[in-house]
Amino acid sequence: MSDKKLSIYEIIPLVREEVGVIRKAQEATGGARYKYRGTDTIINALAPVLNKYGVFTTVEDFDYNHTSTVTASNKVLTTATLLKKVTFYGPQGDSVYSICAGENSDYSDKATGGASTYAYRYALVQTFVLPTDEDDPDAKYVEKEAPAAVSAQSAASGIDAVRARLVEKSKNIPGDVTGSAYLQVLLDSAEGPLAGRKLAQVWADEDALNALEALLEATK
Repeated sequence: MSDKKLSIYEIIPLVREEVGVIRKAQEATGGARYKYRGTDTIINALAPVLNKYGVFTTVEDFDYNHTSTVTASNKVLTTATLLKKVTFYGPQGDSVYSICAGENSDYSDKATGGASTYAYRYALVQTFVLPTDEDDPDAKYVEKEAPAAVSAQSAASGIDAVRARLVEKSKNIPGDVTGSAYLQVLLDSAEGPLAGRKLAQVWADEDALNALEALLEATK
């Protein structure tokens, strides 16, 4: 390669030609079975070529949204969505950027990280127009269950009533963390019988739910 510094627009087709097709080599776990191209696979293929041409990147996440739903089987499903801006700088100081959306649902605490990774992967693929067979979902397939339905009659009393109140109150908490994520934050900071407990455990215990509701009211 000559000493001439190429523009980022000249570099992109050269990178695409050198990297070529990135095959689906990893297999999804949980639920559906399919092969996919993981973010690490794409980065490992791109990084040495980008370094060769003096390209570096910066990333920025924005328009973040986080929601939680209690399913009919009392699981807490968290869904995160965001936009990721990835800017690619060439050796001349010029740049080009890509903005991609990311969404991920998870029954643990990985929804945000999954959404961010998903968006980053697509920004890399789209910017360099890397040959692919089709769009790839996230490595971890999450089968979404129907939200828990609380009838007017069942909500009048008992554990369903407490659940319904907690769901409604936690949705209206100001700030970025709401819903079941906020309830788990309360549990993480709780003392006494609630200390160290997970929301999925508490959800089946009416006494614990009453204590959690009292804790929520006390923090308003």
